[in-house]
Amino acid sequence: MRRSVCLPGDAEEPEVRRRDGEAPNELCENQTVRVAVPAPYFEIVCRHLALTPSACSFGPVQYCPRVLAELSDLQEYYNPDTVELMNWIRSQAPLAAVFAGSPQLLGTVKLCSGSAVTSLPLYSDINLLRRSEDTYQVYAMRSAEDIYKILTSQKTNYVIIEESICTELSINKGCRIKDLLDIANGHVVYDKGEIYSFSKHGRFCHEIKMNYSPYTNYFTRVFWNRSYHVYKVNSVISFQY
Repeated sequence: MRRSVCLPGDAEEPEVRRRDGEAPNELCENQTVRVAVPAPYFEIVCRHLALTPSACSFGPVQYCPRVLAELSDLQEYYNPDTVELMNWIRSQAPLAAVFAGSPQLLGTVKLCSGSAVTSLPLYSDINLLRRSEDTYQVYAMRSAEDIYKILTSQKTNYVIIEESICTELSINKGCRIKDLLDIANGHVVYDKGEIYSFSKHGRFCHEIKMNYSPYTNYFTRVFWNRSYHVYKVNSVISFQY
């Protein structure tokens, strides 16, 4: 059993359309959202309100007014950097392009552009989890050649690097994505109870932005803003020093 809550406006489902010459993507640009709420959510909130789940199931309007009030308080979230990225993908990237990046971002790419992606945020699929772990190596201390081999094995044409992951700061060390990658890759040194990252290679997401060889041999930056850097995976490697 599912219940839907809509923003005021058109009651029809928003369409997801493609690129040039077509109408805008209602879901991604106009922020009109239809939220399908599973029945268990009503039961959880009812418990919070000290009401029985059965009371909710018989009539949320009568027995759970606070539930409906909370669900009706829908606010718009607007991230201009993400919108700029999606517009670039829809207008500039080839229709057959394959994108790699974090699963959460790739879900947005798939929804807003329809482009092929290397992974999705489906954490029950072990194969997707392994592909995601491989793609996350762009935030590890790996060589340009290693990353190139990983991405080409996934038939990637473009890789998206997120500043929020690459430059993430945290008081608690060891919990960031790049910390977990360093531990998994054996790129850590323990000294007097402290953990330090160490490798003969710099962190890929930092080094590639310096725009020097060998990174420019394998990758070409095609888009960037404050939050995202998009690199094309070169099909032909040019060794220029």
